[in-house]
Amino acid sequence: MAASGSQAGGRRDGLVDLVGGEETPISRRRAGVLAVVALVGFGLGLDGVRDLGPPYLDDSFVAARFDAFSSYEDETQVLFIGNSRVNHHIDPALIDAAFAEAGYPVRSFNFGVGAMNAIETSYVLEEVFDEASPRYVVLDPGDLRTRPRGRNAESERFIRWHDLRRTHWVWEHFYASIENDERRALYFEPHLRAFWYRTFNIGRGPRMLGAAFRQWCAWSIDLTGCGPALRYRDHVAHLRSTRGFVGLHDEVGVKEFFEPGALEQVQKNRDAFEEIPEQAMRRVRRGLELRRKKKQEVLPALGRDVLSRVHDQSEEAGTVLTILLNPRPDNNADYVYRAAEVGLVPRLVDYGDPNEHPDFYDPKYRFEASHLDQRATSLFAKKLVTDLLQIWSNP
Repeated sequence: MAASGSQAGGRRDGLVDLVGGEETPISRRRAGVLAVVALVGFGLGLDGVRDLGPPYLDDSFVAARFDAFSSYEDETQVLFIGNSRVNHHIDPALIDAAFAEAGYPVRSFNFGVGAMNAIETSYVLEEVFDEASPRYVVLDPGDLRTRPRGRNAESERFIRWHDLRRTHWVWEHFYASIENDERRALYFEPHLRAFWYRTFNIGRGPRMLGAAFRQWCAWSIDLTGCGPALRYRDHVAHLRSTRGFVGLHDEVGVKEFFEPGALEQVQKNRDAFEEIPEQAMRRVRRGLELRRKKKQEVLPALGRDVLSRVHDQSEEAGTVLTILLNPRPDNNADYVYRAAEVGLVPRLVDYGDPNEHPDFYDPKYRFEASHLDQRATSLFAKKLVTDLLQIWSNP
């Protein structure tokens, strides 16, 4: 029988010597490996909790589109991404019909979500490319405003895009554009908090449990109090049937999937526009023409970061990227023109000039000052498809 000392000695080689108090090199190496394994495991656990958790219902507008798009990702050749102007102006049924009439049958999908800013469009595109590779992406990057409105800073949608890369973009943007340190810190605080929440899943437990219950009661049974979850389910079903399109109707009340606050704001904008449509559109035209004449001579770093990123993402995916400026583009969207001059926007479809596209700024085609009426979507689809085919035919 072998001496027990050799067995014990073998074990002691990897532990602190309890007599002499010395640690062997093998022990340090093992401790380092265990620390790395623990850290990696902790990180993967956090990431797994985030990925496995159900979407928060205040994320319904973005999450619902991902849910609807997953049904079509293998069929979609043309994907539109952007804010409410994409959402409400581009009807895939009309777009596909116009492409087919021109001899190019395609399947398109609308991934427009209200108030999507430039940074969020780059994140959505990244998420899309993880699952699908549409042949063409038409992206309205929106503006460079980053400050969340109201309780948006607490929403999953806001938290979701705050990875390290994009949080750093925001800090660089504030550092370059705000001189006052106190104000800079004040503006950056919700972004830092969102990055912290996203990275470590802070405070997610109660929300996950609540969302899990709402998901369960929406898909399994119909219980009183499940209204938000049922609206989410109905919203996903609507997006699947329209391939992401949500039209703006004169009867605003038909958009029952809107949150009450958003619905009231839409109605308020509509009522104000109906009182003085001609005056409102003259003001829009003057503002756009003035901004076009006084466009920024220096491309903001944030605009360069976003457009460089979406350009690189598209090239890596083998996708043809086209930048779109909808009728009445977002305020502060002039950085797109400067980016085009320095080669960051190789393909641009621009409807931001009222003099070049007067029909899209005619009150009879407007829902209100910011959006085209649903009656104009057919006119817009034909013009957009014609211009896209012309751009795509020229390498």
